[in-house]
Amino acid sequence: MVLLAHNLKALRRKQNISQQVLADKLYISRASLAKYEGGINEPSLGLTVKLSRYFNVSVDTFLTVDLERMEIAALLNDKTTSGMIMPIQVDKHGENVIEVVPHSAQAGYMGQYSDPGFIESLDQMALPFQELHGKCRAFPIEGDSMPPYGTGCYVVGRYISSSSEIQKGKRYILLSRDEGIVFKRLYRDEQDDAMIHLHSDNPAYKPFDMHLQEVQEIWEFVAAISFRDAGDNSFASDVMTRVKELQDEVQKLATQLVPAGR
Repeated sequence: MVLLAHNLKALRRKQNISQQVLADKLYISRASLAKYEGGINEPSLGLTVKLSRYFNVSVDTFLTVDLERMEIAALLNDKTTSGMIMPIQVDKHGENVIEVVPHSAQAGYMGQYSDPGFIESLDQMALPFQELHGKCRAFPIEGDSMPPYGTGCYVVGRYISSSSEIQKGKRYILLSRDEGIVFKRLYRDEQDDAMIHLHSDNPAYKPFDMHLQEVQEIWEFVAAISFRDAGDNSFASDVMTRVKELQDEVQKLATQLVPAGR
């Protein structure tokens, strides 16, 4: 695995990450990481998958392409690099099941989302709706940034394998290295394909940007499950939507305003 050792060091340096920081994120020692980068030892298959997901490249690309010679933006836009290995479960009929990530397992999911054993340990459910085709998974959300869905709700997402599938303004669940599980509306940056803008439906929360290299998984929102009365939330959602519209109108007028005397 000569290229793996070479690519591991190259990608870490391109992202300006120290060996200690990367080792901590992978739950291994810095000494072990140094041996992998030096080609002295070879990482296990499970760790190789974690590395590929951390750097957002496929295992095949990690092992067969000299990534030091590729620009990061080109790598992210290359459809040949999006074939990530993903553990899934099926029922006795061979159909995909929906795994449920409970609140108590959020931290564990961050470090073990590519571990088949961990995914197998999650609870499962089935929903008889045609709209839930593809690989789906349910995630807990917290806070009030995406009304009417808030703390106590679960959002079901359909897995997408490439950032090129992101559609402007649609809601997605992201697994981010630094932010954890994030539920937002996404917009691609018109100048930089490697950047995305994340917007909340609650105007009290400001949008923020994220580099695609920080994203480990992307799930397109397809359904929500709530265990509380959503009546008040629906009303709040309508109010927040109107407030956002008014804010947008005021901003538009402000940009069009011509100072007096000009």
